[in-house]
Amino acid sequence: MPWVVSAGLLAGAFDIAYAIGLVLSQGRSPARMLQAIASGVLGKPAFEGGLPIAAFGLACHLAIAVGMAFVYYAAAQRWRFLVEHIVASAAAFGVGSWMAMQYVIVPASAAPFVLPADPASIARSLFAHVVLVGLPIAWIVRRALRG
Repeated sequence: MPWVVSAGLLAGAFDIAYAIGLVLSQGRSPARMLQAIASGVLGKPAFEGGLPIAAFGLACHLAIAVGMAFVYYAAAQRWRFLVEHIVASAAAFGVGSWMAMQYVIVPASAAPFVLPADPASIARSLFAHVVLVGLPIAWIVRRALRG
């Protein structure tokens, strides 16, 4: 199981680093972005919580990424295709995880916003989910299952 936790933490770190770079390039605050993640649990009050709530948002983000790694691990134990064809599997998993976040997880959360749905935002988000989340998880899970 340490491999799976490592996969999720690495993918979460890649994804959040990309997101922080993106918000900084847009002149926005990384702390506010992390508060937005925390708002999925805390609702609107998350935006008034300062750095402790931003840290909680980071913890939430990493927990979700570790959860994604466990989902991939469980599926890969059942379907060997996910272990033997990691690029195609990571791409499908990345798209699926993006869809889950976009259409299920965020809408069902307490977040007081919807995720952007313009083509550029979708493209950036799909890139992040496929390359920065799906590939590291698929690669590390393959290593874990092959011993």
